[in-house]
Amino acid sequence: MIVTDAPVGAGRAVCTIEDTLDKVLASSRYSVHEESFVRVRLTDPDPQLGAMDRIRRRFPHCLALEQIALRPQSPFESRGGDGVRKKPEEIVGATTSRRPSAMP
Repeated sequence: MIVTDAPVGAGRAVCTIEDTLDKVLASSRYSVHEESFVRVRLTDPDPQLGAMDRIRRRFPHCLALEQIALRPQSPFESRGGDGVRKKPEEIVGATTSRRPSAMP
């Protein structure tokens, strides 16, 4: 967790909050920044869909959101029925091994 304040002579304070989405939304340590201009850098390893909308409920002046710790995912990877990431050849192999044999 990292919070960096950037002092500004007038107007709202400016800060960066770096943490998981759950902690950004729930931690009391960030209460002091609820009226600041905020940049949020999420450290969750998976994409957080709808994160900006949720963050703006608590930090209405959030100006930027970055998801900095996303796991790299190949555009050719997918998840199998077991929820585990698989490469295309693994999916094809699993599918073809269950295919009924050709008719005579």
